[in-house]
Amino acid sequence: MSALLLGRRRWPRRRILEASIQNFTRKSIVLADDFKTASASFRASPAPHTPSWAPFYPLRSFSSSLASSLKDSPLSNPKADVPRYNTHNEEVARLCHMIRKEDWNRVMNALESSSIRITAMHVVDVIKLETTPKYALRFFIWAGHQEGYVHNAFAIDAITRVWGHEKDFKAFLDILGNMHLEDYSMTLAKYLVLIKGYGWAGLPDVAVDILDWMIKTGRRPNERHYSCLLDALLKEQQFQTAESILEKMKQVGVLCDVVTYTTLIDGSCKGGHTQIALNYFAEMLKNGIVPNAFTFTVLFDGLCKLGEVDKALKAFEDLKNIELDTVALNTLISGLCDYGHATKAHEFFIGAKHKPDAQTYAILVGGLCKVKNFKDARKLVDEALAKGLVFEVGVCTALLESLCMEGKVKEACDMIYSLLSHGNIPDATCNMVVASLSRSGDAYSAYKLWYDILRYKNLSGDTYEALLDGLCKEGRLTFSKRVYDDMISKGFAPTVDVQGALLDGFCRAGNFDGAWKILNELIEKGGSPNVNIFNSLIHGLSKAGHMSKAEHALKKMEEAGCFPTAYTYVSLINGYCKVHSPDGALILLKRMFAQDFAPDIGTLSNLIQTLCRVQRADAGYELLKVIKGRGYMPGAPVYDTLVEGLCKLDRIDDAHELLLELLGSAGKPNKLASDAVVQGLRKLGRAEDVSKLIEMLG
Repeated sequence: MSALLLGRRRWPRRRILEASIQNFTRKSIVLADDFKTASASFRASPAPHTPSWAPFYPLRSFSSSLASSLKDSPLSNPKADVPRYNTHNEEVARLCHMIRKEDWNRVMNALESSSIRITAMHVVDVIKLETTPKYALRFFIWAGHQEGYVHNAFAIDAITRVWGHEKDFKAFLDILGNMHLEDYSMTLAKYLVLIKGYGWAGLPDVAVDILDWMIKTGRRPNERHYSCLLDALLKEQQFQTAESILEKMKQVGVLCDVVTYTTLIDGSCKGGHTQIALNYFAEMLKNGIVPNAFTFTVLFDGLCKLGEVDKALKAFEDLKNIELDTVALNTLISGLCDYGHATKAHEFFIGAKHKPDAQTYAILVGGLCKVKNFKDARKLVDEALAKGLVFEVGVCTALLESLCMEGKVKEACDMIYSLLSHGNIPDATCNMVVASLSRSGDAYSAYKLWYDILRYKNLSGDTYEALLDGLCKEGRLTFSKRVYDDMISKGFAPTVDVQGALLDGFCRAGNFDGAWKILNELIEKGGSPNVNIFNSLIHGLSKAGHMSKAEHALKKMEEAGCFPTAYTYVSLINGYCKVHSPDGALILLKRMFAQDFAPDIGTLSNLIQTLCRVQRADAGYELLKVIKGRGYMPGAPVYDTLVEGLCKLDRIDDAHELLLELLGSAGKPNKLASDAVVQGLRKLGRAEDVSKLIEMLG
């Protein structure tokens, strides 16, 4: 394989001997005779991807290098102990494991010692599985030089999918595929593409060899070749080699241009060498080369990313004698804002002599919003509007959304009215603000804003839903009805959630006729009310004490295929307790237990106390034993109520037992309950128990 194509300087093996032997014959008859026998056995093995221009360094002891390489080759020792793989997938997995190393020499050693015979399926599958693009390209190049293998359309398509974003990649593949042709001439443009390609593959050493070979064959690389090579070296953080190439570039009289310096600055910043980057920048200015927008981008972005904000600002301030465009200003401000220095960006903006544009304001407004400096952000918006600048959608949206999230409702409304008067507010922003206001608990402000916005533009169906939800939660049914009617008139089909929110709002306001009307309309139109809608209705009816209607709603719920939840049962149980009808509550409690629902302790306490209020403390006492068996522990008020109720039923012993249980758990009974037990015990003549109880009560 060619050392130049595969990335290390070593003598070619069997598959390239025939392609190279004629060149050596012309240079040294003796060398050709020495290896005449060896080459004859390989003449049937063409080298489809080996360039005729590849440097083979005949003065470096050709015979010893060849002997060594043939000795190392698995082809020279067919009985070598090499691993075998039984399936294609195992081979692909092994190949993927081998190529995932940064050191390409180690990768090549591993690949060459493998017994895997490369096919197009291997290449395609490895490329698809490899997540690092440069490793995939390295393997593709290596595979193309294997004996008996030629890339097919599938392999080329696979690597193109990974590298198709590079505009010269197709040309790179064409060059690799045609260099074996005798009449294929290498031009300066083709050399440039090769240097780029090996840079993509992370093989800068090969790119250096290509440049050296250009010079040795009488071709003169220009600044583009050197810039691409420097870029390849710096991406692999080979800074010393890059310095030597730069020095060689100067020695041969090739001048550095803006692209070269930008490449050097970019690579130095990415390698963490900020001072080197600044030195290149100073040298660039000293040589009279004007930086372009990309130069500023890589310098300021690199410095800010490394935390060198002051250096970035100083570099900008040192350019007083150079007239810079707005792009430079925007680049610096963007870098400062992106890395958490929006305050410094704002200070710099105030003192800058360069003329800002809409993008400048947009970048700075976004940065100030991130640090919650809404006051200055709003001033910048007003300033930009006064200058007639038009913002992008995201700028106003970011500020308004930030104001809404911070609860600054008035500021958000004032700003959107200002923007509306300038005709400079997108539909998406209006929708966002109305929805945010509604969801933040200020549906009335959202409603007023919605009403005013309608004079300028229409809003989306999602905005109507958010607004209705907020209005209903606040119980503003009149406004809700207006919004709902307008929504229908504009052709928006209300979702189940919207209708559920409206129904819930009617229930909260006690307008159950309106709630039933919404539910019936939903069913009549073929809609499917969900469990939340039924729960809202049942909860509202139960809370109001309309238990017959609540039971009817439960029946409708089950008919609609919705299963009651724990919330459904709890609402009904509390409703029955409210109307002092514990029998209905007990039936529902049994259904809850049967369905493995766990009622909350508050509901159970409410039911026990209700039983006591209707003179059924005995039933309450039995229920207490049941729930204690399920792990519930009611509070002191439940015990007090039960103790008083049991005493009224002359069940003094049970009342006494409960009172002692409460005292034993560090509970504190009320005076009415304890006095009732004391009086009951005295009537029974149990003076000793009275004395002990009084002592415990303190």
